[in-house]
Amino acid sequence: PHAEAVLSTDPEDVSANFALGMYHYVMQNFARAEGYLAEAHRGKPTDAAILNNLALVEMYLEKYASAEAHARAAKALKPDIKEIDATLREIAERKGRGSGRK
Repeated sequence: PHAEAVLSTDPEDVSANFALGMYHYVMQNFARAEGYLAEAHRGKPTDAAILNNLALVEMYLEKYASAEAHARAAKALKPDIKEIDATLREIAERKGRGSGRK
């Protein structure tokens, strides 16, 4: 609710968009999470945490090409973060057994 209040006055607030994106991610409402995380990414395009979480959401939505691109961008920014490596592995695994959707 606090993040929603912030967005009512500043819809581009990165922290509020990230918080709501993560809330919807945890609730497995990936389509809503994607919108909030994409908005957070527009406001802070070089934030590896935003990129990695956006990649995860896109992976769950079977948008493998953009998921991989965002995860690789996160990896380029923070090459030592193990969670990003895990994201890239999971995308590759799901893509390999997926429905062929991009």
